Amino acid sequence: MNSIVGFITRNKGLFFGVMSILLFMFFSTFPSIADVVYRNFIFQVFRFLWDHTFNLLPFPLIYVLIPAIPFLLFFYFRNCNRTMRSILMRILNLTGIVFSLFMLMWGFNYSCSLIAPMSRTERLGESELYQFGIEIAENINKVDPSVFEDIQNSSADLALINRSVEAQVKARGIKVWGQPAFHSLRLNGKLRKLGIAGIYFPFTGQAYADDTFLQSTLCFIRAHELSHAYGIASEAEADFMGYLALYNCIVETEIHSMYYKFCADLELLRSIRYQLNMMDDSLRLEIDSRLHENVLAELKAIKLNALDFPEYFPGLQSSVNDRYLKIMGVEEGVQNYDLFIDLAWDYHHSVE
Repeated sequence: MNSIVGFITRNKGLFFGVMSILLFMFFSTFPSIADVVYRNFIFQVFRFLWDHTFNLLPFPLIYVLIPAIPFLLFFYFRNCNRTMRSILMRILNLTGIVFSLFMLMWGFNYSCSLIAPMSRTERLGESELYQFGIEIAENINKVDPSVFEDIQNSSADLALINRSVEAQVKARGIKVWGQPAFHSLRLNGKLRKLGIAGIYFPFTGQAYADDTFLQSTLCFIRAHELSHAYGIASEAEADFMGYLALYNCIVETEIHSMYYKFCADLELLRSIRYQLNMMDDSLRLEIDSRLHENVLAELKAIKLNALDFPEYFPGLQSSVNDRYLKIMGVEEGVQNYDLFIDLAWDYHHSVE
């Protein structure tokens, strides 16, 4: 017994890592308990403390964390014995520390219940997807994108999106004790070249996006990543919460309300077009033929903007993300993103 206690005392990081795995397995088996204990209490305590301290700083915390990592590693390993066993145990303990912190600060959200379960047991078929695309195309055609040329990004706009995401999350029974920070990173597209459009980084408690995106795309990325920051782990649900936040964003001027709704529908249409392109591209072309010239110009501008930032290692980030999601219990992996369309279909056909 003393030997076990002594091993745990010497290897606290490994111990906490193993305990985090066991707790994650427990929460995943009983998601209703995870909802109460973690999502609506422990995570909210973290959000409250973090958002009222570190997140009040006017700069992205990742600018501090990334440069600090080499120094932290140096001090962690500097007194390590030069034997293979000692180095291995140090690595295992560090892995346990990092993993347990990740789970505590955000990761246990993967074990919580879905907040927007689909009403259908089957995915949308090709014909249904095409018809839904026609519906969204008709909605988008009601607005000329050129009327939004004078709308610029601002901190006020971001605050509106944040409040709208918060309202959508609250409406689904999730407590909100803090207000996460979002930052656009000025990295000359390097984040995009790594295959990352936006990211919620649990170790800083902040959401980030590359600032080189066009405004219509960046608005949706903001709403998506802020949804993660409020505890939504599913990629499809984060997309859906982002969509609802923009689609139902209540602002002082009608032109801004129209703009956010346009951004929401444009992202949904892009997702539908992508899926149809994989199934039968002639259907995607048929939808495009019904779009107004200015809408097609917006889609073309987004495509050209993407071509300006080719990935350093095409496909690598998607592969890594797929493996990560599956490890965290998301069976579909990156295909989980595709469920966003089905959730949006449910929404539009349930409110009619």
